Amino acid sequence: PYLLSWARLFHSAYSTSIGTFCFMVTNLLGSAVLKWSGMKTIGEDCDFDSLPGLVVIFQILVPILGGIAAIMLFIPNVHQTEPLIDWKKERWYEGEKESEYETSIEDEEGSVSEINGKGLGSEGEKNLV
Repeated sequence: PYLLSWARLFHSAYSTSIGTFCFMVTNLLGSAVLKWSGMKTIGEDCDFDSLPGLVVIFQILVPILGGIAAIMLFIPNVHQTEPLIDWKKERWYEGEKESEYETSIEDEEGSVSEINGKGLGSEGEKNLV
C-alpha cells in the first residue's frame, strides 16, 4: 500500500506537469499564429477577417492530420485477438532463479560448464542434467 501511494503521487504530479506544459505551449503557439496572421484583437481597429481561415486550419485540418499520424505511429498493426507481447519469449515476469538456468553455456560436447559466467563443479552438472 505504501508503494502504491507513492506511485499514485508520482502519476498525479506527472500528469499535472504534462497538462501545464501543454497549456503553455498551446498558448504560445496560439499567440504566434494570431500575430502571424495579422489579426488585430485590441483597440478600435480590430480585424477578424482571417479568423475563418484560422479556424478551418487549426481546428479542423491540423487535428485530423495529427490524428492520422498518431494512428500510424501508436496503434499496432495486429488484430485485436492477437497478443501484442510474446510472454514465453520475454519471460521478464519470472524470478531470477528460473531465468538463471536459461543463460547456461554448453561446451562442444553438450555438457553445461558455466551459468552466468560462474564455473560449475561436478555436482552442478549432475543437477542440471
